Amino acid sequence: MTIRLSVLSFLFGLGASAPLAGDTLYIPDDYGSIQEAINGCQEGDVLIAKPGTYTENINFFGKAVQVKSEWGPEFTVIDGNGMGSVVTFGFAEGPDSIIEGFTLTNGRFPFGGGVFCNYSSPSVKNCIIVGNEADNSGAGICAWQYSNPTVVNCLIADNHATGPLAQGGGFSCWGDCAPILTNLTICGNSAVRSGGGLDTYNSSPVVANTIFWDNTSPMGAQIYIDAGEPDIQFCNVQGGFDGYKNIDSDPLFFDAGNFDFHIDTNSPCYNTGYNFAFALPDYDIEGNYRVQNGFTDMGVYETMLESLWSDVSNLSAATGGQVSFTLDATLDHANRMYFLLGSTEGVFPGQRLPGGCLLPLNKDGFFNLITHHYNDPKFVDFRGFLDANGQAFPVLDTETALPPNMIGTRLDFAFCTEYPNNFASSMIYVDITP
Repeated sequence: MTIRLSVLSFLFGLGASAPLAGDTLYIPDDYGSIQEAINGCQEGDVLIAKPGTYTENINFFGKAVQVKSEWGPEFTVIDGNGMGSVVTFGFAEGPDSIIEGFTLTNGRFPFGGGVFCNYSSPSVKNCIIVGNEADNSGAGICAWQYSNPTVVNCLIADNHATGPLAQGGGFSCWGDCAPILTNLTICGNSAVRSGGGLDTYNSSPVVANTIFWDNTSPMGAQIYIDAGEPDIQFCNVQGGFDGYKNIDSDPLFFDAGNFDFHIDTNSPCYNTGYNFAFALPDYDIEGNYRVQNGFTDMGVYETMLESLWSDVSNLSAATGGQVSFTLDATLDHANRMYFLLGSTEGVFPGQRLPGGCLLPLNKDGFFNLITHHYNDPKFVDFRGFLDANGQAFPVLDTETALPPNMIGTRLDFAFCTEYPNNFASSMIYVDITP
């Protein structure tokens, strides 16, 4: 049976995105440096830095703007040149002041060699914060006095608090601070006095899904608490730390000596994070979906599991045809009911399902069509039960030509199991070609 042309024509007319609140400006196309862009932009603007190394120390000066890299931290570096904090938030910035997707390195300052927050609560996302120094507090990041930054998906490594009373090699929060730290990897940092990984004074950080490993300091190599009420849960802390679902077990990094902090399914940090952590990101630092197999991983990287395949990656609009899928949710989900679904509107932000899994699809007309017409002759076995191996083999069958306006469209597919939906698959796509 053919997918009806009128329905598909309607479906593929959907999906226009909302306009950005501000302008999008590029560095160095529109401005020669990141700081020049911050100085010249307006509230709500998005500043995108193209790949390269930017040798400068930047200050947001209270502006609610997004400063993002185009290709991510592996390709875009802000080098502080040993001349101060790499990034400073010191003018009451809030969560709409965002630094995202950079390697922040070679900063040196008494407080916050990599990032310094003073009376501010910005957002720091998807950054690699490495090779910074502080004389007093927070070589990687310092939250200083009434600062509540949200820091997610960041690798904080090889930062050193070097003064005689220095504290917080990786992260320091001092003086009525309550930062949110989610899915961080804090490794290989040091402090001369206390808190090689995390040091707190009269502060209450909320920490989840984070790995503290191989940090060094005479007092509290991984975490040192000097007053305050920290909430640290679902974390892997070398030497142990009281808190719900915290563990103390070698994370089995791929190659920590060469700064490869990925993990695989053998790691105790695999699939042991908390799906409802504050500010839980939808993606990891590399753009992979969190909650790949029921639960998020601890740390900055999510372990990718391929669980959905198709025998072809495109369909001809002129002739139509079949796409045969293979679903594999492993033996852990044998005989469970599953749903194979689709979307034409992209995969961000996806849908949070009961049980905490993220299904990497957005609801649109195509999604609703499958939901209401599963298991008819065009969506064969799109809903059913996984077999004894946790597998299933649905088929999309179009039989004849598709509407010409579908050419160039991408069909995204993913599957999940029934409530409590403790499995949501990776996403694959099928392109519609001439």
